[in-house]
Amino acid sequence: MSLTCQRNTWLDARHIRGRLMSPMDHLFNRLDGMYPNRWRASFPSEASIVNWREAWADAFVDAQLTPQHIAVGIRACARLFDWPPSITEFIRACSPQLDAEAAFTEACTQMRLRDDGRDKWSHKAVYWAAVDFGTWDLRNSSWSAAKTRWSRILAEKMSTPNLPEPPPRRDALPAPGQGSADPQKVRQLIADLKAKLAGKAEIVPESVKP
Repeated sequence: MSLTCQRNTWLDARHIRGRLMSPMDHLFNRLDGMYPNRWRASFPSEASIVNWREAWADAFVDAQLTPQHIAVGIRACARLFDWPPSITEFIRACSPQLDAEAAFTEACTQMRLRDDGRDKWSHKAVYWAAVDFGTWDLRNSSWSAAKTRWSRILAEKMSTPNLPEPPPRRDALPAPGQGSADPQKVRQLIADLKAKLAGKAEIVPESVKP
């Protein structure tokens, strides 16, 4: 019976900071630099380094980590651990848990600032949780009333891999009777719309040409 192993890209060599190495070798070097003597003392032989490299690479795939997660984990290690982290500790450092109440307060504040395009988010999961929770509910709910639902949504977003970054806010014309818009922005929106419509009008299918 033969066993086939799925290719693990964490072990593939690539150019990293001008050197050809795998992401795992780069991580090994970073941890060695952060914990001089203590890190290498855990690896008495080359075989033990190979075992570490393969075990951690497989764990990264199982945890659906990205290079961005690893960068977060490396920075967190400098704050959290005096000694080299275990694989469990490192993976937790890569995906730190957010304080749900603080995240709720941030969402309430940033969604108001988003009206003027001034919102800044500490974590993209907070933004997407705010979107799912709803702007109206954020503005009209207390923490005690929102706690259970907000915490569930935030946990879902935190566990979702490859969340997109918060998109830039798009200006829109107000609904009738709901306020006034900046005349300059209105003129620009109308000009953009006319340009798009003109571009479509120039494209005439062959089947309808005279």
